[in-house]
Amino acid sequence: MALPAVLSMFTKARVDTFQNEVRTIYRTAQQQYLLGGGAAVTYGNNGTSCASGKVLEMTGNASLKYYIEINGSGQVTTIQAENGTYFYSKTDANGFDIDDIDVPETPLTPSSTNKVTACPTS
Repeated sequence: MALPAVLSMFTKARVDTFQNEVRTIYRTAQQQYLLGGGAAVTYGNNGTSCASGKVLEMTGNASLKYYIEINGSGQVTTIQAENGTYFYSKTDANGFDIDDIDVPETPLTPSSTNKVTACPTS
């Protein structure tokens, strides 16, 4: 009877860790946006296909892939992230706050349709 509870706590901890990683991407991108002069920018790290793109200066999970867009007003309008186990994506043309990032208890898993596909263009 205790094993399902332990597994549930373990899964919740993994999801919470992934949510923190996504929020770290958001926070780091905003900091680098400000340091870069406040112009619209995209950052991404989608393996080899984004090798020449703007990459965030972060440490941590080496398998974490991401794509994030910030408009000229400093609003994050798109974020995608995956860590090999979970995938998260959010887009809002008006922008959204870090607290709006809420990875569900049963997040999507990376697949051919759920993956970070975009690369920085600016």
